[in-house]
Amino acid sequence: MTINRANTKPMICLFYFSPAVLRHLMRALALLFCAWATAATAQGSSSRIVHQASSPFYDSIFVVDEGDLRSLRFGSASGDRQSVIRLGHPEQLPMPYLRAAAVGLAVPARVQRLLMIGLGGGAFANFSQSHIPGAYIDAVEIDPVVAKIAQEYFAVSVGDKLKLHVMDAAKFVQQPHQPYDYILLDAYDADDIPDALLTRTFFRGVRANLASGGVVVANLAITSQSKSGTLIRKLADHFNYCLHLRSPPRFNDILLLSQQPLPGVPELSEAALRFEAASESKLDLQRYAQTAGPCLGIAPGAIQPQ
Repeated sequence: MTINRANTKPMICLFYFSPAVLRHLMRALALLFCAWATAATAQGSSSRIVHQASSPFYDSIFVVDEGDLRSLRFGSASGDRQSVIRLGHPEQLPMPYLRAAAVGLAVPARVQRLLMIGLGGGAFANFSQSHIPGAYIDAVEIDPVVAKIAQEYFAVSVGDKLKLHVMDAAKFVQQPHQPYDYILLDAYDADDIPDALLTRTFFRGVRANLASGGVVVANLAITSQSKSGTLIRKLADHFNYCLHLRSPPRFNDILLLSQQPLPGVPELSEAALRFEAASESKLDLQRYAQTAGPCLGIAPGAIQPQ
């Protein structure tokens, strides 16, 4: 068949998409671009994408291997590492901010019960199971896909001593539980600070579930100094005592919060050394303990919880 081009006329086709359909198309295009970009990034480097998924909370979740390290990343395979374990040794803590958070384990006279809000890859749960024998752990993770990935790719082993609760932490702390000696809040980052985890109701629930002499440890992964300062103030206002630690090289802000007086730097350093020796953890905790200071220059005990 031949076409007489002299007699043909240009044709313009117009398509109408409803806003809902357009949103789905845009999301599909974004996912395709993200997959292409991350594959291109990984190509030619030592990294390898082990697993990719999406969830109700993240368009893309990646498990990436680099040498003997496995990391959990959101949004891009080259994005910030949310959790890291060492392959073959998931009980270690390669990420410095979790080592700083481990200083808080030296504050209570004895750590028997732990609550972790924000499981991620579960590196801290793995560490605690290995180095605090007999301790009971409740881990709360709102994202079911992240919870599944932690178990399948990061060696998180649920059992009698580790319970995984896939639910909103704001609801979990409103329920009565046997008090915890150590509570880790690892759900505050620059891109997504859940409003429900900043309310007076939430922190009343946290304090109600904190044992006498217990400590709350909050990790703030926020690059903006002003935003970080605002969040530190919000968290510190809910407790009688607050200490501020830094974790190089990224300098996450780590807060130790308690209703009872917290130790000064010399006492905290000594307690960290004792915990490290007893747990055989070899984390150089004294290095992180020595960065401790009052939160935003506020004298300990000068704040009143809301």
